[in-house]
Amino acid sequence: MKLSDIGEDAFLRQIETRFPARKGVPIGIGDDAACLDCEESVLVTVDTLVEGQHFTIDNKVPPKFIGKKVTSVSASDIAAMGGVCNGLLLSFITRGDLDVELLWEILEGASQQAERCGMTLVGGNLSGSHGPMSVTSTVLGKILGGSALRRNGARNGDGIYLSGDLGAAACGLRLLQKGVSLSTSEIVIPEGLSCGSLDLVETCIHSQIDPQPRLELGRELSLKGIATSCIDTSDGLVLDLTRLCRASGAKARIEEDALPLSEALFEWQHLGFESMNLALFGGEDYELLFTMSDDSHVEVLRHISDVSITRIGEIVESLESGESDLTVEIVRSSGCVEGLDSKGWDHFKTG
Repeated sequence: MKLSDIGEDAFLRQIETRFPARKGVPIGIGDDAACLDCEESVLVTVDTLVEGQHFTIDNKVPPKFIGKKVTSVSASDIAAMGGVCNGLLLSFITRGDLDVELLWEILEGASQQAERCGMTLVGGNLSGSHGPMSVTSTVLGKILGGSALRRNGARNGDGIYLSGDLGAAACGLRLLQKGVSLSTSEIVIPEGLSCGSLDLVETCIHSQIDPQPRLELGRELSLKGIATSCIDTSDGLVLDLTRLCRASGAKARIEEDALPLSEALFEWQHLGFESMNLALFGGEDYELLFTMSDDSHVEVLRHISDVSITRIGEIVESLESGESDLTVEIVRSSGCVEGLDSKGWDHFKTG
């Protein structure tokens, strides 16, 4: 059945029935606005995925992962601020000839990921267009004790830390581009494509289409008041570290040998995957990149958040007034120090 067959109003009424209000949401879907119980400071963030730019409507990946990912990328912003997620609003701009079942799959995926992040779908919008489909998530959150993590607190001498590892999501994107697909139950690898272990392929694909925000780690950093700055790595390690440095008025030096690289980065070098470039600039890892002045908290953070945490470098000096280029340096394995361009994912730049 096409969306044009049932119309906007009937589809929205079906959404209202499928996603009722829950605890902490006195008024959910069905009124002009949702009502949430929020006594603490409110966090708000929004992200959009666009057909042809961020996803395709084909058989490569089940549509539920569109909903999962758009929810996760917004929840990751809440994690980077040290908050908890309260509510999700989802907005579609789509063609009338789109299959309604596909929309339901996206909504179900978003709802599943929202529940995993401790929130519920509370509303949104549906609008028609003759162009590509887009899905926009708005996530509301709050700070439970402590204070919001910011990008602007890093100071000379602080250690730079990263959760998880680098590069699996970037590898996953390239595997999808080379024809790997995910059916309902299994990974499908095209004939003739030389791939690594099936488990590693699956890890990379899921890192790309189903990232998991580090909400527990963000909350601990906020509650304990131990992070001097924090950002999530959505657009690439170097670009996001550059943003943190600019906000803090600081320069950073990272060590090539300290970077926690996904084993996937070395599995497909014969296909042209440049391991260190993908680690530094690939993006979509959605890990937390943060600074602390005291290393003694690391083991406790690892235990509580159940994620690896690696010291990858140090804040080395303050920026001069008006200085903004090459704020990140890397100590290569050879020992030489090299300035890094702040390139990464940018919607409006090429190269």
